[in-house]
Amino acid sequence: RFYAINDGSTAWPAKGNHSSSLLKHSTTPSVSASAFSAQANNLQMSGPAPLISTASPPTQPPTQPPQTGTPVAGGQVSLGGCGTTKGCYRMPSSCTGSTDCSYFYSQESANGRVTIELAGRTQGWVAIGYSADKKMGNDDVLACQVSSDGSRAYAKNTNNPNGRSPNQIDDTSDPAKFLTVITTSYSNGWLYCKFSRALNTGSSKDRDLSMSSYLLFGTNTQTYGRGASSSGLPRHTTDPLVSSSQQTGTDNFGHVAAELENKDLVKAHGIFMIFAWIAAAGIGLFMPRFMKKAWLAPRWFQAHRAIMIGVWIFTIIGFGLILGHVKGYSKDVEQKHPVFGFITVILCFLQPFMALIRPAPTDEKRFIFNWAHRIFGLTAHLFGGMAVYFGMDLYKSSFDTEDKPQHVWAAWLAIEAAIWIFYESKQTFVALPSPGKDELIRDYKPRYLALILYIVQAVILGLVMVILVGSAKRV
Repeated sequence: RFYAINDGSTAWPAKGNHSSSLLKHSTTPSVSASAFSAQANNLQMSGPAPLISTASPPTQPPTQPPQTGTPVAGGQVSLGGCGTTKGCYRMPSSCTGSTDCSYFYSQESANGRVTIELAGRTQGWVAIGYSADKKMGNDDVLACQVSSDGSRAYAKNTNNPNGRSPNQIDDTSDPAKFLTVITTSYSNGWLYCKFSRALNTGSSKDRDLSMSSYLLFGTNTQTYGRGASSSGLPRHTTDPLVSSSQQTGTDNFGHVAAELENKDLVKAHGIFMIFAWIAAAGIGLFMPRFMKKAWLAPRWFQAHRAIMIGVWIFTIIGFGLILGHVKGYSKDVEQKHPVFGFITVILCFLQPFMALIRPAPTDEKRFIFNWAHRIFGLTAHLFGGMAVYFGMDLYKSSFDTEDKPQHVWAAWLAIEAAIWIFYESKQTFVALPSPGKDELIRDYKPRYLALILYIVQAVILGLVMVILVGSAKRV
């Protein structure tokens, strides 16, 4: 808000330490003893004036990141100089301004600094990332974001050390080197920011833009920066495009080719894990738990062993595929998928080695193996199912209907839980028949039907999930 100061007003002289936004004053402000007008030319104040109040107002937590820049109408981009005096990228490549550009980026360097324009038709944010490779992680990210109430725009300097959660950088040790906002605006759905930064700030958190980098062009179209915080950006609603070639902050390119990051290994990882933990693992666990009496040894054991060996092989292959894609393990513990997935892999990996050293059936310590084997197996199945869910949730914007994979997963969980609860209750509270062959065939016939139903639902729903993942437009 702005107030007219040509009327009688009191002055509050105050000072504080330097920051990118106003912090609490370091000393209690003095107050002029009388009101005055900004048009007065004979105003003199010497020494502290009488204090009106020494009580500090209650501190309220910020509801949005620090506001920088001055809102102005318009914020039009200029294509003049693209390819000659500045580098430009725009989507679509034929667009000319605020009426038809969904994304615009320009860079113009001079005297060791680079002036950047970021703009787009969005209600969320547009950003540019500078990366040593074509993947998110350890990147410098500069963003232009709509405020949480949709009233204005502001610029951000962030980095994403873990690849998923950008952190805002507020380094004020040398303000001349860091982000300097020139102008920002947000009007009628058109977001615009213009700011400058030193090519090399000397900070370990900032990438030296005089070095070659792949450019990551990202955007989020959620209304008014929904999910924004003072420390970072909400996740992009579409996967960022990546420049096909590296550029520096001094390059004057007319338009650079860009493409989606190749994530075929991510798709393959998801397909292998769905086959393992949605389609196969439950069937393998059903055998020893509910078919041991109905399907006498060694048939139930042979089926159980064959299926679980397949689960083990698919899990190890799936794990190897995702390691090959990310070049290591994700350190982003805020994402539940890698946590549940890693625990599942460890439990699954240990199972066959536990089986190799199991005591004989008559050994008095056999119960230790039995319980460990059950706990590891059931926990791995539970965590594997959760890892699949969180994996699909992580990339739900990749699907034509965002919640469709979760609906299929919920159907699988409901059927699986119903069958397990029903037969677990019967096995616990209903007396088992005698082991005679005729009685077994008669009394356990429903279990064969349940096994068939279990196999059919697991395979069909697993295949549906595999098809959704395999046909996803991006992951």
